Amino acid sequence: MSQQTPKEAKLSKSEQAYQYLRRRIINLELKSGERIVISQVAKQLSISEIPVREALNRLESEGFVTAHRNSGFQVVSSSLAETAEKLEVLATLEMLAARKAAKGIEPEDVEAIQAIVNNMAKLVRSKDYLAYFHELKRFYLAMYKHSGNAALYRQLESLYYETGVLDVIYAMAPNWCESSLRKNTAIWKSVRERKPDLAAKQVYELKSKAYALVSEQIKHDLSIF
Repeated sequence: MSQQTPKEAKLSKSEQAYQYLRRRIINLELKSGERIVISQVAKQLSISEIPVREALNRLESEGFVTAHRNSGFQVVSSSLAETAEKLEVLATLEMLAARKAAKGIEPEDVEAIQAIVNNMAKLVRSKDYLAYFHELKRFYLAMYKHSGNAALYRQLESLYYETGVLDVIYAMAPNWCESSLRKNTAIWKSVRERKPDLAAKQVYELKSKAYALVSEQIKHDLSIF
C-alpha cells in the first residue's frame, strides 16, 4: 500500500487526500477503471470521508476520475482510439508549454532537469524502454513546470496519465525509443538555450510522429493489449 508522504501530512485534510490519490493514480498504483472506496481512503489517511469526497470531486473536474451513481468513483478509463486522439491535444498543449518554458527557464533550473535527461539516456542504453517512457514524463513535467501556467501544467499532468497505456506501444519499437531520446534531448537544448519558437516546433513534430506511430499500431495490432 502506498503511504502518505511527510509533505502530504502537512496539508489540509482535503488537500492531503487530493495529493495522495493523484500521486497514486499518476504512479499507476490505482489502475484504469479501478474503483476508489471513500471509506478505505479515509481510513488509510486517518481522516473523515468528507475531505476524501472533496478531493475526488476535484480529481473528477481534472479528468483523473469519473463518478458513477451506484459504484462511486473510478479511475478514468478510455478506449485505445480515444486515448490515441488525446495525443493530438497533447501536441498543441505541449507546444505552448515548451514555448513558455523556454522563456521561463533559469540557469539554476538546468541541473536537476539535465539529471533526468541523463537518466533517460542510461535507460535507452540499457534497453529498458518502458522505464524510459515513464522517465520521459517526469522530464516533461519538470521542464513544463517552468511554463509559469499552473492550469496548463495540471492539464498536461492529467493527459500524461490518461495516455500512459500507450507507452507499451512505444516500448515495442526500439528505433522509436532511440529517436525519441535524440529528439527530446534536442528539445531540452532549445528550452535551456531559451529558443521558444524552435522548442515549440520540435515538440509539435515529435508529437505528430508519435500520434502517427500509435494510430498505425492500434489499427494493425490491437492484440498487444
